[in-house]
Amino acid sequence: METFFDFISKHGEKFDEKLIRSFFRQLIDGIEYLHETGIAHLDLKPENLLLGANFNMKIADFDLSHVKGDAKILSRGTKFYRGPELFQSSSTTINELKTPFAADIYSAGIILFILKSGGIYPHSEGNPIEGVDFAKLMYSDNEKFWKKHMEIQEKNEAFFDMDFKELFNAMTKFNPEDRMTLREIKKTKWYNGPVYTPFDFERKMKEVLNR
Repeated sequence: METFFDFISKHGEKFDEKLIRSFFRQLIDGIEYLHETGIAHLDLKPENLLLGANFNMKIADFDLSHVKGDAKILSRGTKFYRGPELFQSSSTTINELKTPFAADIYSAGIILFILKSGGIYPHSEGNPIEGVDFAKLMYSDNEKFWKKHMEIQEKNEAFFDMDFKELFNAMTKFNPEDRMTLREIKKTKWYNGPVYTPFDFERKMKEVLNR
């Protein structure tokens, strides 16, 4: 079964907005199910997402997940996908996180950006990309963050439209308590844009995979 990382690496240039949104909705639905059952995954990334037989996304690898009531939080997440609270906290304070579910929202935002950008990360945890610290810009100079990404990716302003930027920004706030909730995500304009019907989704996927 192919991971989503492999899928993006091989076929990301063929994704259109409807396909990106269709996958993002599947991801949000999966996270919502986990959170409703008291589970915070805490290591969401394309390598832990699978494509099922019907091309629908499946969330995998729950080794470091946190179940409501657990005494400890074991996961530090994966570099580039994890919320700042997971790698900037000490072993003591990480167990005092009031909002472990918010870390999944952050990771979902990073995955959304990668889907949109065909595999390009929004930042690299303080390591400069072409001399630019995108993590610092993302949190402190958001307008410049988007401007620099458009330059590096050679995209025009229409590529990252305002609805997309507002959703991503709200999902990846530095403070976990400030991040958008799943309910709020589902009310956003970008989220509620066009998606593929199940029939057209399967047909589009076969086109992308040359089947």
